Order: sequence, then C-alpha cells, then structure tokens
Amino acid sequence: MVLPKVPSRVAVGDAGRDAAESVLDGTASGEWPDGGGRCTAGAATAAFLFPLPHTAVLHVVVPLASVPVGPGRRRTDAAALAEVEPRALPDADRVVSGWEAQVRRAARVDLPEPRAAEALAATRRHLLLHTAGDDAGAWPPVVVGGLDTSVLAVALDRQGLHTEAARLLVGFADRQALDGSFGGETHRGDAAGAWLHAVGEHLRLTGRADLAIELVGPVAKAAHHLQRRHLSRRARRGDGGPSLLPAGEGPGWSDGTGATYHDALWAWRGLVDASFALDVAAQPDAAAEVAAAATEMASALAGSLAADVTTAGSPVPLLGPGLRTRAGAVTTVAALASVLAAPGRPPQELEAALAAGAGLLSQQASHTPAVWHDVGHAG
Repeated sequence: MVLPKVPSRVAVGDAGRDAAESVLDGTASGEWPDGGGRCTAGAATAAFLFPLPHTAVLHVVVPLASVPVGPGRRRTDAAALAEVEPRALPDADRVVSGWEAQVRRAARVDLPEPRAAEALAATRRHLLLHTAGDDAGAWPPVVVGGLDTSVLAVALDRQGLHTEAARLLVGFADRQALDGSFGGETHRGDAAGAWLHAVGEHLRLTGRADLAIELVGPVAKAAHHLQRRHLSRRARRGDGGPSLLPAGEGPGWSDGTGATYHDALWAWRGLVDASFALDVAAQPDAAAEVAAAATEMASALAGSLAADVTTAGSPVPLLGPGLRTRAGAVTTVAALASVLAAPGRPPQELEAALAAGAGLLSQQASHTPAVWHDVGHAG
C-alpha cells in the first residue's frame, strides 16, 4: 500500500489480536514496528490512522500484485511503487466514469432488477481488468493457461468486447510450439481445443475473415496436434475400447492424470471450430481434413461413453474411461456446458450419450460438488 503521508498512529495485529483492538484501546503507536507486521497463521493485520478535517479525502494506492521486498529480493518494483504519488492520481469518480466508458462498448442489456444490472456491469469490468495486455492477467501473477484464456476470450466476445478478445487470442498464439501445442501445456488436450473454440466463436460473432487468415497457421498446427494425440499409440486403451487422448495432467479440479472426457470433449470441440476457421480462411481442403478428424473423435467419444454405460449400468458421466468420481462427473458436465452450447452439433449418438449423462447428474442431490472455475487462481 502506498500512503500519501506518514500516518499519525499505526497498529499491527495477528491471529491472536487484531490491529483494530490496538486502535480502540489506545495502544497504537506513532512508529511502524521493526520487522513489520507478520503472522505465522497468515492473519496479519495493520491499521493506519490519519487525522482528517470534515469533507477531506485521503488517497491511497493498493497494487493488484504483491511487491517483493527485503534482503536479496529484487527491489525494482518496490522502488517504482515508492515513486507513485497517490494525490496525483485520478479520484474515484474519474476512475468509475472511465470504467463506465469502457463498458459502454459492450452490448446494451436493460434488466428490471437493479442489482442484476450492477452485477453484469461489474462482471464486464472484471473481464476487462484481466485483459489489459496481450495476455490474460492474474493476481497474484501466474501464467494463465489456454482453457482460462479461452474462457475469457469467449466471454468478452459474447459481451461485444471484440477488440480485447482478439488481442488475447493472437497473444496466446505466440506461445505455440512447432508441434502445435502451447507452452507448458503439451499434455493438455483442453488448451489447444479451447483456444480453437475461442477462435471459432470470435469468427462467428465478428465475421472477421482477416483474423482467420492471420491465424491460419496456428489453427492448422493446433488441429494437427490434437489429431496426432488422438491417433498416437499412447492413446490406445488397454481394454480395447475406442481411443481418446493419451493420459496426462488435467485441470486442477479434475482428480487424476488419466485420460479424461474433459480433454476429449474440448479436443472434439476444437477440431469442429478449427474446420470452421480454416473454411473462413479459404482453405477448404484443410477444413475438410479437420472435419473428418472431428467426426472420428466424436465417434470415439460416443463409443467410450456407451461402453462405460454398459459397464456401470447407468449413463453417469465419468471423469474418464473407467474412472468414477463425483468431481469427475461434474467436471465432465462443466465441459459439456461449453462445448455443446456452440454451433456445430455433435453426431446423434454422442449427443444422446452426453444428454443422458448430464440429465442424470442434474437429478443428483444439491450437495453434489460444483466446479468453481477461476482465472489464474484468483477467482
């Protein structure tokens, strides 16, 4: 936190005693304690007191990311932050009006319930806050993966914020390796698949053939990457069932490292949208090849789900072939909500199997765990 001046009194607290207690009982001191305020339980608190005349305003700056300080740490960020003058920054009213101007570019939706309208506006601002640069931002700073980036891009596009969505999609393409995978996510089928879906959704909503042409290389490479993984020997099932994708690390909420329907569903969706993007880019032969691969993936998914239904005796969507966890079922349906909502319906046998599983899960008790999807571990 950057303060405009030295406070008259300060107090620190921990899990045993909150800083507010020191303020209320008059034991707050005039100096910041040596070593600062720390708590081994992670519950450190601090209070700063400033005498203010009536109607006066105090401006402080709170950075979105933590700034490392102390011996042996890089102090570049801390030094830059120390040069910030809070009183020179725009006041709260100007900041609010700036956000309102940004949000006005989105689609206009009039809702009769004021709280719902406020929540929608806040959500749009939150989306824009995550997309201030070429890559999705997260606080604390961590690399935001393909699935999270794509979810952001699709949400931006559906709200009419197409410029930011395009910037995210093009920026993420810079992470692509020569084999079509994305940096740090070689074994994740959802990264490439979700990115391809986001590109296809952007093209459908904007009609931008120029972006399809610009991204034709990355789109083709990502699609071929998914095809190779689907056809690889490592994707073959030991029980002789239809191959999906090789086992690999999945999303954090997916309980296990085996082959997952989550990855396979995103791979199928990505291939469908890659075919659409290549067609928009005037590459009909490549589009037809990828469309055939999508049909093959859909057939494998339907066959695998049917085999699991026969084995289990009920159409419960599983985490993956033969893997049965309640969290896995929810994860699978979470993927369904995205991949089935977009144009390009799956083959009838796959749609029937997925609909049966999703319908059964919807009848489960209300205490069934839900998937709380977050961006960069920050919510």
